[in-house]
Amino acid sequence: MDVQAAINDIIKGNVATKIGNATGTDQSTVEKVVVAGLPIILGQMGNNTASADGAASLDAAVEKDHTGGSLLESLTSLFTGGDSSSDGSKILDHVFGNKTSAVAEQVATKTGVDTATVVKILTFLAPLVMAYLGKKKADGGLDAGGLSDLLKKHKTNDGSPLTQLATEMLDKNKDGSIVDDLIGGLFKKR
Repeated sequence: MDVQAAINDIIKGNVATKIGNATGTDQSTVEKVVVAGLPIILGQMGNNTASADGAASLDAAVEKDHTGGSLLESLTSLFTGGDSSSDGSKILDHVFGNKTSAVAEQVATKTGVDTATVVKILTFLAPLVMAYLGKKKADGGLDAGGLSDLLKKHKTNDGSPLTQLATEMLDKNKDGSIVDDLIGGLFKKR
């Protein structure tokens, strides 16, 4: 099972309901944001770990704060004790840098969920992603290169976390290319 499918399975149902309760929304809204936001998080992590330094940085973060994926063993700790929102915000800042707000706005546009709620949901999602990586690292004895390989298939083509969303939004004929859609739009009669 790939990373995205595994995390989606973790979040479905009860966890999505708890995230919804903590963020003032419902399970279906949480799941909608996760479906749109998770590929972007994983894609940018894949981009970040494409370099040796980026892979080492993620490996160090997983080793320091997410060893063994203990959060997955006790998901209630995500909702009680500690400041999950703060931890999630820090993780998103490390993954996206100064583009976190832009990512949240794109997910909001795609899902129809307000940006503030998207940010809240993503701050719960980010620690779950890191916990999953911690579990995979512990169970599989993964090093920085192993984590990078795990995320490689989620990497976006040009290194931009917004590439996937932009392509989906602009690719009107769903052929995987936005060039024909943009050029066609230039020559349409007005």
